[in-house]
Amino acid sequence: MSHATRGKRAGHLCGRGKGQRHNMAGQCHLDHLRARNLRPTYIRSRSTLMRRLELYIDKGILDATLEDLRDFLDRGISPSTRATELAHIRSFYRWAVAENMLDRDPSLRLERPKIPVGLPRPIGQGDLARAFVVARGPMRLMLGLAAYAGLRCCEIAPLRVEDLRLDADPPILIIREGKGGKPGTVPIAATLQNILWDDIPTGGWLFPKADGSGPLTANRISQLVARFFREHGINATCHQLRHWYGTELYRATRDLRVTQTLMRHARSSTTDLYTQISPRDTALAVAGLPDLR
Repeated sequence: MSHATRGKRAGHLCGRGKGQRHNMAGQCHLDHLRARNLRPTYIRSRSTLMRRLELYIDKGILDATLEDLRDFLDRGISPSTRATELAHIRSFYRWAVAENMLDRDPSLRLERPKIPVGLPRPIGQGDLARAFVVARGPMRLMLGLAAYAGLRCCEIAPLRVEDLRLDADPPILIIREGKGGKPGTVPIAATLQNILWDDIPTGGWLFPKADGSGPLTANRISQLVARFFREHGINATCHQLRHWYGTELYRATRDLRVTQTLMRHARSSTTDLYTQISPRDTALAVAGLPDLR
């Protein structure tokens, strides 16, 4: 199919003129994702990846070759990032072929990298205790929600005061939109209750922007916590508080199913990545082996 024919088809789909087939293809694709009611964060990630690819290969995304795509993915990124970007790339080109914007999918021969099995990486007990000693106001609240409710940054950012049902029995925290857009609830631990009573605002967003235009973004929450840790000599990230939450839940219950439920994981294999077994636990386990000598 010629460039002109593809351009006409793209123009028909998006209602645009000729000569802009690359921009039209990108916009059409994002409109397609919105029509499927995919999450805004997912659509933004796809859009960012497409812009990054075009800048890297210095040509329109529809003109990318297999060699261009391989070079882009070989630019020194981690295996997990490569796998994520590859998934976006494949999805776009499958769509472009289905819409007759391309004759062939240049991503077909790209291979998915093997992802190393991750290990739990909870923040150290001493580091977390020190963080709570020095944290004040909103930062203390962010740390509490991550460590004692296991919330992700994307779940912390949009919280409102009315999502904290401290008068319920038992007290619960409502997550209106978690990872993948799924709602959920988390019981509020006694330690978190005390933090909330001390630091919760009177109403509205828990973490509003300075101009009052809405809540802080998940990325901003992550940046603020990371900067706080750096300033106090703590080598950790906000997500490591969630690892600590999962590890301590399993240590307290020895029940992977309960831990999985509280972590809001679809699969127990994901929960395994958050539950660190200490050397003391394994030592106690082998100490209990019967002596048959």
